[in-house]
Amino acid sequence: MKKQIISAILSLILLPYLLQGQNDYIAHQDMRKIANSSSVGYEFNQLEYVFVYENLPIVGQGLVITKDGLSDKLVEYRQLETYEVKLLKADSERLFQEGKFAKARKLYTKVLDNMPKHSEAMTYIGYTYQLEQDNKSAKKWYIKAIEANHINYVAHAALADVLLKEGKAKEALNSILRAHILNRNDEQLLKSVQKICQYNGLAYTDWVFTPQFELIAGESGSIKIDYHGTPWKYYGLCQAFWAYEPAYKETDAKPLASAFDLRLERDCMKYAISSYDQIVDGIKTQIYPEFVAYKKAIKLRVAPEYLLYEIKLQEDPILGSLLTLDELEMVVHYIKNIRLKTGAAIMKI
Repeated sequence: MKKQIISAILSLILLPYLLQGQNDYIAHQDMRKIANSSSVGYEFNQLEYVFVYENLPIVGQGLVITKDGLSDKLVEYRQLETYEVKLLKADSERLFQEGKFAKARKLYTKVLDNMPKHSEAMTYIGYTYQLEQDNKSAKKWYIKAIEANHINYVAHAALADVLLKEGKAKEALNSILRAHILNRNDEQLLKSVQKICQYNGLAYTDWVFTPQFELIAGESGSIKIDYHGTPWKYYGLCQAFWAYEPAYKETDAKPLASAFDLRLERDCMKYAISSYDQIVDGIKTQIYPEFVAYKKAIKLRVAPEYLLYEIKLQEDPILGSLLTLDELEMVVHYIKNIRLKTGAAIMKI
């Protein structure tokens, strides 16, 4: 993931809202105490530019969780396939590309004779039926693929397409959201989310969590925090404490799942929100949608899901593969309550 700096004309217009108090002053007493007693020198620089993310990572197809002793291990199906299965897949994929769907389906079925829980093969069987306009059979195989491997985002997306064709827009929305969560940054999946939202009279609020700060280590051991907007000053300072103050820690955050430690993100958002609340009213809700959403998430008790979806999965989307089914549904619930808004024109199926 690459963070890029771009010029922002709006920054000059909105600067009075972004600048609150002296640039080098630390408003939070506890943070000021840590900085004053630290051997690290902290410097601040307010930018007239914004950061944007580009080249966000995406998740490849064909992942499955297997047992490795007592622990789970994330691998690709091809790592588990025998030579015979690899040959069958190659031949079936060739037939599929040639449009010989019935023949391809027979070979995919032989793959399942060797590997009965090969979710990827089940998905392709579903595709062969769908391309033959047999949506009922396609749906059955997509459901089988998900039951065999719930992190198969391709099957979730394919099921959403069939459900939409059946006129089941609400069910289709749930299915496409699961696919999106499992491959957080995939642009095509996000477009599918936006499309299916329209059939439900909803719209996906289009903002990206992009921290507006950068930590720069100096030769003398000092840390400069470049930031754009006062809330990000304190978000960045908190990040610096976690990186450069060994004794600093925040212990009041509980991970959503054992695979996720959300303490750093929760701690930094706490200081950013505190600073955001001090900004005079006006257009701050327009320039800080991420903080508006987080405050709502706290109110609705889905703050951990916010931290997971907006920050963790955006930075490292492969972590979505570690979500249990229950945890996946919790994030779906978060998106529907925080990210989706009503009032959009309903598209007819």
